[in-house]
Amino acid sequence: MEPLLPSDEEIDMVNVTDEPAGVDTVGVEVKHQPAAPTAPARSLCPSCPSFIARPASYVRTMIRTVSEDPHFAKLCWVFSTPLIPDDLSFTLPRTSIKVELDPPRVRCVKFLLITLAAMRFDHWLIRTTEPSNWERDLNFEWEQFMLYDLQSVMLDSMWFFVVGRYYERPGCDRLAFLAPLVGGFIFWSELAAMDWSKYSLSMYDIMCRWPAAMFLFIGSILFLVAFMTVMHVYTAAKERILAGRLCEIAATVYVFLLVNISDPSMHLHHWFTAFLIGQHANQKYWWSLAASALMWGGYVNGVAAWGRDPVLGCKAAFWESANQFCPFMDCFWEDDDTKAPTPAGVTHAPTPAPVFEEADWRTCNATGRLIP
Repeated sequence: MEPLLPSDEEIDMVNVTDEPAGVDTVGVEVKHQPAAPTAPARSLCPSCPSFIARPASYVRTMIRTVSEDPHFAKLCWVFSTPLIPDDLSFTLPRTSIKVELDPPRVRCVKFLLITLAAMRFDHWLIRTTEPSNWERDLNFEWEQFMLYDLQSVMLDSMWFFVVGRYYERPGCDRLAFLAPLVGGFIFWSELAAMDWSKYSLSMYDIMCRWPAAMFLFIGSILFLVAFMTVMHVYTAAKERILAGRLCEIAATVYVFLLVNISDPSMHLHHWFTAFLIGQHANQKYWWSLAASALMWGGYVNGVAAWGRDPVLGCKAAFWESANQFCPFMDCFWEDDDTKAPTPAGVTHAPTPAPVFEEADWRTCNATGRLIP
């Protein structure tokens, strides 16, 4: 049975033979050229073996098919659209004065409010979850957070907002930010509940107490951080902003880490680690926003569970107490007849200043000393 429609080859033959050879309908000579060969489909990895290149091509085709689906477009709109517009404008009641707020300021206010609300929610969540295996400080009440940690948390949030380029991103009141933020709550709480993870990021614990599982986990985390770093470096170099980003990383690492890293009391709380890493996930792509929100969820979880403890731990508290001549430090003053000038209202002054005894990670000696 013959086909109902002519083939492409037959159509080409008709188009060529209907006119005199080499002349078109208006008498102008035309040189017919063969059609250019069709370019083969581009592979995601041309130099890879076939067992890698073929699955990569399948993944690319699948992503293209999904991205062209109208339902997928609606889902992207739901995830990427802020609940409150970033460019707010309103007219004051009983006046004709119109107030227009520019997007960066609106985004800043939303970021601070969402951070505070997330802190309150996670503080409640980790204390009401059953079974109650999520670690937290049962003595750390919300009133204590408002009294001791609120100012520091707001300063951290402002820093994270600026370095993280949240003033350039759409508002954080959208699922693209909130979903990984809540994921950070759950991830860090579940991680702290595991028996092999009940150790700190301090020199003493690393050198003297860490089990093999902890080293394996930290190695996996470092691999993921290195992978995300490569992606950020690649996109930054492509957009010609790599030099500025590297200067930011060098400055923050020096200020927040290198100044204290050699101190034996240095304790990398997970609120501090998440804060230090997450602020540099500041690219415009969705995967960078997800990484930043996940790390910010770790910061919120650490403060909500334990408070914003200083990275030098008890050593910082000891120095502040001694430096301010707190009365409860009297037991550390030397009992001798020679006294330094006594500040007003203080019974004793240190002569010499009290010494904080630290655990020695080089010899794993912590007898009678606090383990950071």
